[in-house]
Amino acid sequence: MRENGQAARVSIVIASRNEGQLLRRTLDSMQAAANDTSYEIIVVDDGSTDGSCDFLRREGHPYPARLLESGGVGLAPARNLGAAAANGDHLVICDAHIDVPPHWLDQLLHVLQQEDADAVCPAIVDMPMADARIDVMRMNVAKQAKENRMCGRTMDSLCSMRWLAPQDNSFYVPVICGGCFAIKRSAWEAVGGYESAFRGYGYDEEELSIKLWTSGFALKADPNTVVHHRFRRFAPYAIRSDDVIHNLLYLAMRHYSDARVERLMQQLLERGEDGIIAQRMYPKVFTPENIKTKREAYQKSRLHSDDWFFDAFHLPL
Repeated sequence: MRENGQAARVSIVIASRNEGQLLRRTLDSMQAAANDTSYEIIVVDDGSTDGSCDFLRREGHPYPARLLESGGVGLAPARNLGAAAANGDHLVICDAHIDVPPHWLDQLLHVLQQEDADAVCPAIVDMPMADARIDVMRMNVAKQAKENRMCGRTMDSLCSMRWLAPQDNSFYVPVICGGCFAIKRSAWEAVGGYESAFRGYGYDEEELSIKLWTSGFALKADPNTVVHHRFRRFAPYAIRSDDVIHNLLYLAMRHYSDARVERLMQQLLERGEDGIIAQRMYPKVFTPENIKTKREAYQKSRLHSDDWFFDAFHLPL
């Protein structure tokens, strides 16, 4: 969409928690990157305790950014808060530890506006930093990111993901990269953004991607737009196994058939501690007031079933 000859306005939403100097580095990178697309930046401070967002509280800071406070609600709710305050026709959801190339916004919007895509993620490579080793939730990713561009993700099993290698041009992907992606505002609002019941960290982009695909929207990766992402040994905030398993179960119970939920539980049981957590949590998560009513309503209204999604991408059932 273009208005009065100008590129459609974009809202960049960045959720940040204890990112140290990386948040400022991310904003500096965005400021330095030439773009024909007009944009605003919304930073959501999700309960930082390291003062990393304080520079945005000072009058006269040089960034086209607004600062919101979410108080430590977790990644998905914090991003939802930022998106709700956005003015743009398109949203770009980003981590607070990336470097972007010139015209990255222009290129992502081109895919959204000129191709059959409602959301698009760039290729991801490792941000060159001396201590960038491995992201706490992405085992073996750092080595792959140093050697290759990674373009969206797919499933190895019902509860594990792997990155995809690039193709020559943009291509459809089962799961977009949560560290940076652009999405049409209409698609975001149609599915309600991220799952608001998610806790802490984990499975947010998987749930959003499945929800978009089964609602009739299309997701692509653009291998020719390359964003650097910092892969690190430890996250700067606590990641609780209970939160990760809760989010995985919530995703499955909302989107998967009964048989697929049973297979997921069996896979979790084979993983030891994760299975113990899942067994303890299952009866608490899957209740009428929590997910059952929402699940039934959603599965009746969606355009495609979870079987369609798994078959379309030849994913393990």
